[in-house]
Amino acid sequence: RDYKEAIKCYKQALKRDKDNTQILRDLSLLQIQMREMGGFAETRRRLLTLNPKNRNNWIGFAIAAYTSGDLDMALQVFHSYETTIESDNIKPEYEHGEMLLCKNRILEEKGDLEATLNHLIESEPLVLDKISVREKK
Repeated sequence: RDYKEAIKCYKQALKRDKDNTQILRDLSLLQIQMREMGGFAETRRRLLTLNPKNRNNWIGFAIAAYTSGDLDMALQVFHSYETTIESDNIKPEYEHGEMLLCKNRILEEKGDLEATLNHLIESEPLVLDKISVREKK
């Protein structure tokens, strides 16, 4: 299992087909496995740029920014994603709730406890994991 060599091969493949989303997804998985956070963030950004309508690409890039230590970028990505969806049509879904809890964790890590609590209260109706909400309060 030579992950570094595999990463090189995927990068070589991208030279021939730079917008191949499957190659980019596979590369991002290898990069996170090898803890190449900068490369992981860049690959997830490219995936988001190629297909901004896919929620997983938004979440993937936000998580990549978070794991790279760029909390402000992660919050900005979550905020940008939230502005692209119609808030009237949001129904409680597990994935969306987990995204809101992740955003809440980032706010907490930034040290803004008032914003964290306000966001948690505002998000509570959309989060299906009520135990996590209660624990965070």
